[in-house]
Amino acid sequence: MSDNFNKLKHVFIRNWKSIFESIPLSIAIIVSFYTIMVEDITTKTQQELFSYIIMILGLLAFATLIERFLSLKEITQLCKETNDYLIEREMKPNLDSIIFDQKSLPPLEDRLRSATDIAITGGSLFRLADSYSNFFEQKAKEGCLIKFLMLKPGCDASKLVAEYVVYETSTSDYEVQLRTALKKLYRLKQHYPDQVEIKTYECVPPFSLLICDPKKETGSIMVELYTHAIPNRDRPEFIIHAREHRLHKLFLEQFNKMWGEAIPWEPS
Repeated sequence: MSDNFNKLKHVFIRNWKSIFESIPLSIAIIVSFYTIMVEDITTKTQQELFSYIIMILGLLAFATLIERFLSLKEITQLCKETNDYLIEREMKPNLDSIIFDQKSLPPLEDRLRSATDIAITGGSLFRLADSYSNFFEQKAKEGCLIKFLMLKPGCDASKLVAEYVVYETSTSDYEVQLRTALKKLYRLKQHYPDQVEIKTYECVPPFSLLICDPKKETGSIMVELYTHAIPNRDRPEFIIHAREHRLHKLFLEQFNKMWGEAIPWEPS
């Protein structure tokens, strides 16, 4: 007997919503059936029939209201659970969602179109100097400040980067790329000496930086990690916005330290 009662109790708990929703509707059906089949409608006055109709409609409306209320409560609970999940996911982001590669990025021109202060660090900067020289010239013409920080040709660090970081490039080829990039950037500096600065340094860089408007609230720093011997386009990158104060400050200080230790480059 006790087991049957417990089973009945569990069934009721699992189906309480359906049972509760059905009560007003069941009453409306019973009253309608009673009115039509048991009561002699022909003997009822118009006022009595009208009262029956109002009562049945009221029960149907109440049943609909209960159904809507329970559905709304369920939707509200689902929304809360979804919101809690999204908040938890945002607080614990997946690294794949914040680290990307060059193939996932919009064109450099779009990223720097509104910038008024740019700083770029890297190994040889050969691709930037070769592919974006016209863009940098246009930015300098607009009054944008541009700093280039790269490896000093012939230093030990440049040989190590060529051997262990750069993908499928010999030490001699990397040296040529370094000098070629410096010559192109120096021509830009000659035309816009107040806007363009070039410095070289002699340490192996663990990353490259693309700093955009470091003194503005809308500023950002793109960090590219120097991984072992993979193509540039596949290196992991991530963006730090100025509102992310701790990391933004850290990488900005890293740049300022390297820039302070670097030497202005002049052709020999």
